[in-house]
Amino acid sequence: MKRNIGEMIKGARKRANMTQGELGSLIGVTAPAICELEAGNRSSSPNPDDMVQIADAVHDVKLMQDYCESCPLRKRIIIRKFKPLNNILPGAHVSTLKVCQKMSEASEKLSVMVPKMLRKGFEADPDFREHRNETIIAILDAKRGTEILIDQLLEQGLLNSDELQVLVEMQQHLCEAKGHHVPESAA
Repeated sequence: MKRNIGEMIKGARKRANMTQGELGSLIGVTAPAICELEAGNRSSSPNPDDMVQIADAVHDVKLMQDYCESCPLRKRIIIRKFKPLNNILPGAHVSTLKVCQKMSEASEKLSVMVPKMLRKGFEADPDFREHRNETIIAILDAKRGTEILIDQLLEQGLLNSDELQVLVEMQQHLCEAKGHHVPESAA
């Protein structure tokens, strides 16, 4: 039997080693309000904004996925009405392939943009502006794909938030060692 949203919230809170009061203070509600949510009281059912806050507070991306999967609109309308959505395969393996493709596309566009930028007066060239816009869109698409991949790695337990923090710090140290991206506080 599938757990209800209250049970999911309680489980995520306990995995985060938080009391009801601690979670409540992080999202701006009282401990009794959290108790009501966890009890599955229909009158206190969380809205999507509350669920985002709760998932962020307990650092549990899967909580949002479970919440979305329990949505009656998704079950009754979206999945039936938009059948192509059923063919979307979730998971880090699919996202990894998509990120590789998106980064490759962005790299190709950047490779074309560099010679254009080396020409005198390139800023005024409409061809440059059009290519610049396409390149930035490709870069943003790769960035969004990367963010989704990291969320899925966290969700699937292939990476945890502590490991991610260590990797972020390692990447920052590498950048600083090369003289790049030094935070303002370190400058």
